[in-house]
Amino acid sequence: MTDWDTILIPMAASHQRVARKIIERQNAPDKKKRLRDFPLNEVAAMLGFGAPNVAKLLKKPNFPQGRKEGTKRVFTFAEVEEVRARLYDLTGDERYAPRRRPEEKLAVVAVANLKGGSGKSHLAVHLGQSLARMGHRVLMIDLDAQGTTTTWYGLHPETDVAAGQTFGSWILADTQRNPQADRLTAARACIQSTHWPNIDLVAGNSELHEAEAAIKIRIEEAAREAKVAERRRLSGATGAGLPPIDMRRLGYLAHDEMREFLEVVAQDYDVAIVDCRPEQNELNDSALRAATGVIVPVQARMEDVAATSSYLASLGRHHASMREIHGGAGWDFVRLVVTRHNPQAGAQDFQRQLLERFNAAILLGHSVLDSSAFGTAGNANETLYEHQPVGDRRAYDRALASIQAVCGAIAQDIYRAWGRSWPDGKKQGLGELAGTEAAA
Repeated sequence: MTDWDTILIPMAASHQRVARKIIERQNAPDKKKRLRDFPLNEVAAMLGFGAPNVAKLLKKPNFPQGRKEGTKRVFTFAEVEEVRARLYDLTGDERYAPRRRPEEKLAVVAVANLKGGSGKSHLAVHLGQSLARMGHRVLMIDLDAQGTTTTWYGLHPETDVAAGQTFGSWILADTQRNPQADRLTAARACIQSTHWPNIDLVAGNSELHEAEAAIKIRIEEAAREAKVAERRRLSGATGAGLPPIDMRRLGYLAHDEMREFLEVVAQDYDVAIVDCRPEQNELNDSALRAATGVIVPVQARMEDVAATSSYLASLGRHHASMREIHGGAGWDFVRLVVTRHNPQAGAQDFQRQLLERFNAAILLGHSVLDSSAFGTAGNANETLYEHQPVGDRRAYDRALASIQAVCGAIAQDIYRAWGRSWPDGKKQGLGELAGTEAAA
């Protein structure tokens, strides 16, 4: 008989070493991911007015000058944020102070679908970086033990993520039942900075499997204790006159973990984006309990649409249960987003039309295109916002326009939930805040 353990375990270790070397090579010489500098036209897009006006503006005193790179002038992301702050100081225009205000709740966007391959992590990461380009503080939370979102940030889930740096460590710390726990310290231990100055990450790896098991055990323990207490109440030994114990509520109390975690760190962020695992589990239920908005990515293919229809029904049942037990799940919006869409493919276009017919209330008006530009950027472990194309610029521009339109529409949902109007009332690509040419 073959000793598969002696073959597979060393093989897995070899794969991890190779993956680490690839990450180091992609990010030489620092051996960790770093953010590129941005040329003038991109700075202008982030700030929301024309490049010629930006060029004039940056010649004024007290504005960062960037650095020369060949014939272009480029700026770090920190310098872009400095320009944004300086514009606010000069104009008082709140477009340049986009951070969440005290009366606005933390936006928590769960990106979820039980169908694998829907482009879930891809959309979640681009959405986070789009919001960051607008000037928002973003917390990315990877709930998938495979760590796809974590990998996008230049980390190998098993070799670069230390014990205690996942949401699983918050679960395992059991702050719900440990009143002596320092909740802020426990929460911040899960969070690490990234190469984007205003994006932090709660990474994902196999520790999440342990957390999932821990939640199930707690639910089972609570149910046993509740049954004992209910028998004692019915016998008149204790609790006579008290109402019956709602057994279903016990499970939902365990799903408060994400909500409680985010309450502890909410002051540091405007938006939290949760990349859920493509399966029904306790961690995903916890994310849905905390969410203020839900994004469901789907490819316009028959099998994907059929599977997603089942998931939408599951979401509806989940919301009904939450409404009955907690008075509502607090979702400000639910959006179905078509990803990897090829409008030239007749079969895909037909599926898109079906989605428009039957899901018009939640279907986003924009789709993420199926483009080689995403693959080219992905081969370098880069998003479109991080990538600098050297080949087909037209393909890159089309793909970028599609992802900006999608992320911009989701940002509008977040703004509406905050009670803000979208600048100038126009539907624009994310980061292109509306307005006339700035006068400093």
